[in-house]
Amino acid sequence: MEIKSFKFKIFLTSFAILLISGAVVFYLFYRFTVFYSISHLKENYKKISQSITFMINPYGISDKKEISRKLREVKEMLPSISDIFIVKKEAGALKYYLHIGENRNLFTSDIDFPLSFLIPISEVKKVSGKGLVLSSYTPIKDRNGETVGILGIETKGGFLKEFVGDIRKNIFLIFLVWLSISFTGSAIASEIFYSPVKRFYLKIKSIYEGGKEKKVNIESKDEFGEIAYFFNKIISHLLSTKKLLQDYFYKTLHTLVRVMEEKDPYTKGHSERVAKYCERIALRLKMPEEKVRLLKEIAMLHDIGKIGIPEGILNKKGTLDEKEWEIVKKHPVIGEKILREVFLNKELLEAIRHHHEHYDGKGYPDGLKKEEINLMAQIISVADAYDAMTSQRPYRGPFTKQQAIEELLKKKGTQFNPKIVDIFIKVLKEEYKV
Repeated sequence: MEIKSFKFKIFLTSFAILLISGAVVFYLFYRFTVFYSISHLKENYKKISQSITFMINPYGISDKKEISRKLREVKEMLPSISDIFIVKKEAGALKYYLHIGENRNLFTSDIDFPLSFLIPISEVKKVSGKGLVLSSYTPIKDRNGETVGILGIETKGGFLKEFVGDIRKNIFLIFLVWLSISFTGSAIASEIFYSPVKRFYLKIKSIYEGGKEKKVNIESKDEFGEIAYFFNKIISHLLSTKKLLQDYFYKTLHTLVRVMEEKDPYTKGHSERVAKYCERIALRLKMPEEKVRLLKEIAMLHDIGKIGIPEGILNKKGTLDEKEWEIVKKHPVIGEKILREVFLNKELLEAIRHHHEHYDGKGYPDGLKKEEINLMAQIISVADAYDAMTSQRPYRGPFTKQQAIEELLKKKGTQFNPKIVDIFIKVLKEEYKV
């Protein structure tokens, strides 16, 4: 089970929210900026046209040559202006008086003439072949304050397009920065929000897989903290119930093992002795205390599968034939099936299934070898073989302890793990005085 998609969903959701909200905000900002900038530009051009009007002749438009010279100077100083012109009213009609630039007929009929004769105005209009252009008109007055003409200025074709394009480009660059910040922020946010979920998930997974810690530690006062608190309560209750059930189950299985061994006087006490040998080996290997306890428990049950083997075969005096031997070889698998309903720990189930595997791969039921074999199974294998050799069997007498040790040494590296054999012989010599 993977929960990486949850982290991705958090990232995708937060990134989408930031992206969409950012796009809306930047679009509205773009529209406002364009509107404000063009309005500001119109006001500036209105002021420029007023300044030009005051500069060329504060008393009317009498000196055409001098006015033309000044308008050319203005046009050179302000490259964004394509045309400067003056129109005046003659015989009730507007006529060009002076024009600096390449365009004609700029003063179109849709202009508010009465208003432009009174006050400065500016406008944005669409001109064929040029697109949007900005124009500004200012009345020219004589010394008596009467309007004698209108001065107009117009921007170059494409000026507004470039101006708006620059605004769009700058806002787009800022949006790209926002996009990068949103991506990084979403990644950080997904990690922050995912972190307690991940810890919770890993703790639950560890508990499910039989980890040592049986509690979810999430120090939080939000919903995750509440979930962890109630989860720990449930786990505590389940573990108590599980322990109670397992105790009953162990006792039941131990009873079954003893009943099975009571029917076979040759194997009476075998499982208990194997369990004790395994415990001593495990301690010498410095295995964790909990594993030593579990190994001892599972060693007590290593032959539980023999419940499924006919009693006549188990107690047969004499050598088993091939068919009977194949039946006996099924007891590790039967034992695993019996315990699978109770033990969730994979290692313990493997110890039952593989305690007759050989170090060289010639054992049963799966033909595993060396490190492929569960360590607990390898320990049980040595202890089980030694006790079997030193016990009375229906088809032979017991080996002496020294003979059994010699047999272990003989099969070291083939049937048994060499390291475990060496440790077990030390145990026998130092603790059992063999």
